[in-house]
Amino acid sequence: MMSLHSDILEPIGHKKALIALILSTLLASIPMFFIYNLSNEGDVFTHYYISLGAWKKPSLILDLWGRPLFTLSTMPFALAGFHWLKVYTLILAVLTAWFSYLSVRKLAFTEPWVVIPLVIFTPIYFYLLLNPLTETLMAFLLVLSIYLFVAEKYELSALVAGFIPFARLEAFVIFPVFILVFLIHKKFKPILLLFTGYAVFGCIGYYVMGDFLWFISKNPYTSGATDIYGKGELFHFVLKTPSILGYPLAFLFLAGISLWIFKTWPLPRMWGKVKGDFSVWLLLTGTYLAYLAAHSYAWWSGKGNSLGLIRVMGAVTPVAAILATVGLHFIGMELGKIKIKDKHLALFASFLVALPMLKNYHQYHPSAEEVEIKRACEWLKSNNFIDRKLYYFHPLVGILTSRGAFEDSKGAMKVHFASFNADEIEPEAVVLWDGHFGPNEGQLPIEALLENQSFKLLVEIKPEHPFQTLGGHDFKIFIFERIKS
Repeated sequence: MMSLHSDILEPIGHKKALIALILSTLLASIPMFFIYNLSNEGDVFTHYYISLGAWKKPSLILDLWGRPLFTLSTMPFALAGFHWLKVYTLILAVLTAWFSYLSVRKLAFTEPWVVIPLVIFTPIYFYLLLNPLTETLMAFLLVLSIYLFVAEKYELSALVAGFIPFARLEAFVIFPVFILVFLIHKKFKPILLLFTGYAVFGCIGYYVMGDFLWFISKNPYTSGATDIYGKGELFHFVLKTPSILGYPLAFLFLAGISLWIFKTWPLPRMWGKVKGDFSVWLLLTGTYLAYLAAHSYAWWSGKGNSLGLIRVMGAVTPVAAILATVGLHFIGMELGKIKIKDKHLALFASFLVALPMLKNYHQYHPSAEEVEIKRACEWLKSNNFIDRKLYYFHPLVGILTSRGAFEDSKGAMKVHFASFNADEIEPEAVVLWDGHFGPNEGQLPIEALLENQSFKLLVEIKPEHPFQTLGGHDFKIFIFERIKS
């Protein structure tokens, strides 16, 4: 049905795409660097601590919570400072949008440039631009592997895809889809190359820890702590479509899935002609649905420590944007009969997707937790405790007080990598306990500190408007001083 472009690298053919990329990047940069100063996600700060700490403690690179590939690729940026992680994320977004465009163009769909704003302004992906996390790295690697597949560079495609699980551990669920499309093309070597990432990191783990299968034995997500993380509806992520894809993109996405397969039907009579189109359709549709199904099941069953966070879908929304561009192409073919030009339809679609994100520029409000943590840090400064050794649980505290997570000379963060031991806290040190990370990741109930006579309560900070946080705990902050024996 569709023929591949042979002039994929012809510079003049990229003019529209470059304009779309520059405009989209500039518009996305405004909230990233001038409005959203910090992050809504505590995990962002912890990833920063890991990437920064890995320079002094290389074993952190192999920490599965931090994701080895993400830690490795963000280390240079973390060295320059927390806000440089946003630069890293913006670079990934540019590359992801560009390879999405190249994929659509390679498949000869009309107005391929439109995929660029569709990728960047997809609601949950745009949110991730403001909160640098591992999903954007997976999205880039997935789109790159898809482009290489479309370009018939199957071995390179498999190599790239093989490392995706070290950006997002659950990404192995897309492997069966890659295996199937390689089998369709009777390519068997790429199937073996899919496991290169596991082989490489397995050898590194064996050298460092004496355990080749460390990515299984050290996996922090094998339990199901539903008492902390909870569980919910099977169709939770589908019901969150307005916040994940948005209705306009979701409509085009479904159109792309259904109309593309309709155009390649019936398969038996035309298999030789439609095999290429069908395998790409299967790769795009299969990877998105496999990933969606895996997270839906995890949240419904309470397995894998799933929190039901919709941000995880940002790892595959660029795939949805590619399929949405396909849907726009086929809709344009029908509307062309009534003389609506493809370029006008593409402009309309890009504005329809981007406008809601642009309108939200000035609607940012710090999270309730961020407000209270800032109050607590201001209290430390105004009461001359800011220079004391500080132990804390909420990752944002370290950013606001210019402390690392592992710098014991100034204190340390007591979640993820270090448990809290009251006897090890020296006199005059300060402990900042919060109702989110303290009882959950820190596994320290407030009663353990309140009843310990070695600690003096300095202040209790309560929100003006009470709210609950993870695990159903009332969010409060308690600041203690370790008194002399």
